[in-house]
Amino acid sequence: MQGFKPESETNKILAFDSTVITLDYLNKLITDKQSKVRSIVAAGHNKTNRNQVMENFALGAATDEKLIALCSDAMSEGINLQDASCLVLLDMPSVLRIIEQRIGRLERMDCEHEQITVLWPDDSEAFSLKGDKRMIDTLMVTENLIGNNVEIPKTIYEKYLKDDFNTQNIINAFNEYTATEHEWDGVKDSTQYLYSLIEGPGALIDHETYEMYKDVDATVKTAISFVESDSNWCFFAFRGSTTRSPKWLLIDEKGKGHTDFSEITNKLKVYLVKDNIIQRKWNEVDTTSEMTKIIQKLRREEKNLLPWKKKRALEKGETILKKYQNTTVIHADKEKCEKLINLFKSNAEEEYVDLDHFADLWLTILIPELDKLKAMQTRRRKIYTLRDLNFSNVKITPERLDWLLENCQFSSTLDEMVSACIIGISKPKT
Repeated sequence: MQGFKPESETNKILAFDSTVITLDYLNKLITDKQSKVRSIVAAGHNKTNRNQVMENFALGAATDEKLIALCSDAMSEGINLQDASCLVLLDMPSVLRIIEQRIGRLERMDCEHEQITVLWPDDSEAFSLKGDKRMIDTLMVTENLIGNNVEIPKTIYEKYLKDDFNTQNIINAFNEYTATEHEWDGVKDSTQYLYSLIEGPGALIDHETYEMYKDVDATVKTAISFVESDSNWCFFAFRGSTTRSPKWLLIDEKGKGHTDFSEITNKLKVYLVKDNIIQRKWNEVDTTSEMTKIIQKLRREEKNLLPWKKKRALEKGETILKKYQNTTVIHADKEKCEKLINLFKSNAEEEYVDLDHFADLWLTILIPELDKLKAMQTRRRKIYTLRDLNFSNVKITPERLDWLLENCQFSSTLDEMVSACIIGISKPKT
């Protein structure tokens, strides 16, 4: 931290490093040399310190004390620390998704800072990323192990990272990744969870089987397997397209959806005990009933697979439509609103709207309205987001209703949504 002099208004700084011993060492240096600044090490092992950071760095925190939170990646997910306006990356994660998670602690929808500052590491030649093969390893794992289930955008890799892993190239790659909203969900440094499916004592697939099938080019509409289990659960592998990467989803015995690889691999190892797998034949299962239940579960969890921006767009779209339906006196518009509102529901029996595409349609309507709101702003420090849009500033017209209905895309069968799934069926009662 020597030589770093934040601007006077920066009272709170977040600093991330994946190694706790580094955080402890920096904490000692700051304590010894910076009497006017208090530092807190927030890692998974110290709940008290984590709570202190969450309290002091939460939006609108009362304290103006000069603070530096030295955080491990245990603090990089699911925590809002947007009272800080400066982030220091003490190390360079080999996966851009980790960088996004760290920056996401500050860059929230309700952040009141006009801008945030991100300081990147620029290591000496001996410690630079040029010889680091972790990113290449991650690319190979995601491509070969799970068949491009999580495809790192090749255009970004070819453009910035293929030939030189220096700091500036990582920054450029990250900026393009966030600007173009590539979906890297689930790609994390914890690729050991993916490896563990084919390696080690708990592997579900032996190496010989994996090598046999990994390069097979045969096309299968949807591969569906029923397996006997102690409980009902289901696992889905979603198809990718030119605009989005494939994904995994597991719905457990309690109906809870999981999209994180670490959670999914751990669950699969519980459900698919290697020496005790009994595959049920289709004629042994009430296929129609089971598939209906599975699709209903899938529809309930489908929205969880979307990026937060698209989730927010759907939430706003549904709220605005309901308000318009209640206020319009045009009967035809009320009926159109009813049709559109039904598309948000998960209990459709025949056709399933593509929620990802439906969200894109809503963003086409909402983003221009958001731009107008920003152009009219009088408070310089106010940051407008989709959250600020409502019925009063988004105009709904008969033409827009027709446009939404005409441009929806539907999937009517399971094979149009899913490339493979495993369905756990409770053991028959004896």
